[in-house]
Amino acid sequence: MDEASSLRYSYALLGVGFIVILGALLFLGPTETTPHPYDMRVTSAVAPACGSTQYTLPSLNVEGIPKGAQSLVLTVGTEVLYGLPVTGDIPEQTFESVPCNPAPEVTLYATDITLNFIKAPTQAEVLAAINGHVLETATVGE
Repeated sequence: MDEASSLRYSYALLGVGFIVILGALLFLGPTETTPHPYDMRVTSAVAPACGSTQYTLPSLNVEGIPKGAQSLVLTVGTEVLYGLPVTGDIPEQTFESVPCNPAPEVTLYATDITLNFIKAPTQAEVLAAINGHVLETATVGE
């Protein structure tokens, strides 16, 4: 076999391989084990309030909490609340160290675990602990 024939044969095999992989992906489709982001929604009837030294997040209504959720984690800027019950309502919270400008990102995580810490954890420690255990996330205002 000369060099040109060998090259055509290699390209043909590569094309067949690509078609087989593409066909398998289309045939198998998405799996149900993949979380469906943004099925959970967080709303509030009142806007957050900013004081000179504090940020007050009004009570939140949570809809679409996934089955299997054991607790909720709420991040507000660099602050975190964990171990929130999966009741669908989060009462008003005031944060002393969260700046108002720019407005902090508020994210809710539904997890399949309940967190226990010996001492008060940082946000990074909580987020590391729930890594791989998040069923859904929702951002307030989206």
